[in-house]
Amino acid sequence: MQKTQIMHDLFEAISQFDDMKLMKCLALGADSDSTNEVGLPPIVAAAAIGFTKGMKILYRAGADPNALNRFGGTILLPSSEKGHVSVVREGVYWGVDVNHANYLGWTALQEALILGDDSELYQLIVYILNRSGADWRKRDFDGKSAEDWLSTKAESFAQIQSDSLPILKQMYFNAYFLNLEIEDKLPADKFSWKSLDYFMAFIDSYDRDDYHTALAHCREARNRLSEEDKSSFIYYEFLTRKRFTGWEDANLFIKPFLREIHENPFIKYHYSNFLREGNQHEEAVQIMRKLLEQAPTRTDYLFHLANSLWNLGHESEALDVMKRASTIQPSNSLFRK
Repeated sequence: MQKTQIMHDLFEAISQFDDMKLMKCLALGADSDSTNEVGLPPIVAAAAIGFTKGMKILYRAGADPNALNRFGGTILLPSSEKGHVSVVREGVYWGVDVNHANYLGWTALQEALILGDDSELYQLIVYILNRSGADWRKRDFDGKSAEDWLSTKAESFAQIQSDSLPILKQMYFNAYFLNLEIEDKLPADKFSWKSLDYFMAFIDSYDRDDYHTALAHCREARNRLSEEDKSSFIYYEFLTRKRFTGWEDANLFIKPFLREIHENPFIKYHYSNFLREGNQHEEAVQIMRKLLEQAPTRTDYLFHLANSLWNLGHESEALDVMKRASTIQPSNSLFRK
């Protein structure tokens, strides 16, 4: 079998969460550190979609855990952006640089704060990164630090830096955070304990590859919780369906909710990424244009817009968008690539 075909099969195995096929490709000689046509290393590809088991297989096969994607991100950055707790946990355990910045000048901590929401999923990621030495004062190309972004977030983030994240269940931390201990300093009324119980049950079943139980916890949460609490479980179920049953099923699930939460920039941004993964660039362009109306200087939005325009064959407009981004961040090498 030719090397090109083996590498194609390896990336296909990753996209399908197929650990057996992945191991077979490696046994046939696939290079765990070779990149695909867009410069994506296999271990970062696995991390970006939350394929923790595949990421571990690649790591044991010799893949560099500090490998970079085309945006200059390690495994910690896309996983912090998309809410893959187990990937972040493994990455810091392996010693991946928690303060590495990508070509936008963002660290994993900034990715979680800028591109996440205020839900339990992102609170856990921020907590892990904080306990692993994340630098809250490191600044991006806009001169903003994680501390600056934290000040714009909801009250649920207010005490993270002082290790008083409002998630108390010690048995949960013992199981999932390398036996780190915390001391609760926050009154219970600062957090939705009912939401936490559902979340703990969800993430446990998700990490155990228990698809049906994970879905059941998401549905129960959406049936019983307030509108504010249950909105996060829409995203959690979306992640679950995408991972276990594929792109089409996840898309069918999320479509009705897009009408309900059409003003939610968090969902819109992550759905646009999802559309790009499925080569649905026309719809992705529409979403990015709407997001840019709300935040016209967001260079990450501009980069994603240019990416979709390029894939649609609109090279001239894509270059104009990149030029616009470069005027906002002239020292950013990403927009000269």
